[in-house]
Amino acid sequence: MTSRANMGRCPSGHPLRTGWTIAVLCAVCIALFTGCAMRGPLNWVPNDEPRPYTYHLSKWSRTGVSYQDIQSQIFYRATLFSPAFAKVLSEEKAERMGLNSSEAAQLLEESLKISRQELTIFVALVTKDPHWNDLGERAPTLIAKLSSDDGLNADRPTSVQRLTENEIADYRPFFPYADGLSTGYILTFKMPKRLDTLRLSIGGPPGLAEVEWLIEP
Repeated sequence: MTSRANMGRCPSGHPLRTGWTIAVLCAVCIALFTGCAMRGPLNWVPNDEPRPYTYHLSKWSRTGVSYQDIQSQIFYRATLFSPAFAKVLSEEKAERMGLNSSEAAQLLEESLKISRQELTIFVALVTKDPHWNDLGERAPTLIAKLSSDDGLNADRPTSVQRLTENEIADYRPFFPYADGLSTGYILTFKMPKRLDTLRLSIGGPPGLAEVEWLIEP
C-alpha cells in the first residue's frame, strides 16, 4: 500500500476534516488489526479451508489510503473476487438466503464461471471531497487501474458499476466495511495473463492509493 501527497486540502480546523480524519484512522486501525497476518501469497483456486466467511473476507480484502500531510484524501477497501473467494461468498449467500441444495449449486456454478472469465473487485470508496468520488464518470477525478507482475502495463476497467443506495445495502451484510460513508463500486477487468501479483490503483489530482494481492504460483 502506498500513498502520495497531492492537492485537496481543507481549511485548518474545519470540523468535517476532523471527523473525516478520525473515521479514516479508526477504519485503518481495524483493517490493519484484522488483515496484517493475511498478506502472504494467496491460493487462487477454490478449496475447503475450514474457516469462517469473515476470515476469507479479510484474506481477500485490502485497504488503500492517500494522504496529504497527515490528512487522508482517499480511503477505500477492496475485495478481489478470486475463484477461491467467489466460492465462500456463494456459500455465505446461500446460507443467509436459505437456498436449497439445487439453488446453492447453481449460484456456486455461476459465481465460479464469472470469476474465471473476468476479474471483479468490489470497492467501498470514501473521499474527503465528495466530488472526487466519481469512478466511472466520463471525465472522472479518480481513475482505477489494474496491473499485474512487473506493473509496467496498467489496464482500466472494462466496466465500472456505481451501486445505488439500495444495491450497496444488499452488499453490506457480506461486506460490512461498506458503511454509510462509502460509495460502492463493482470494477470489472479483463483477466490478466499472469496472476503472480495484482495491483489496484485508484488515483487522480487528490492523490494515489495502491493495494496489491500476491497470488501463489
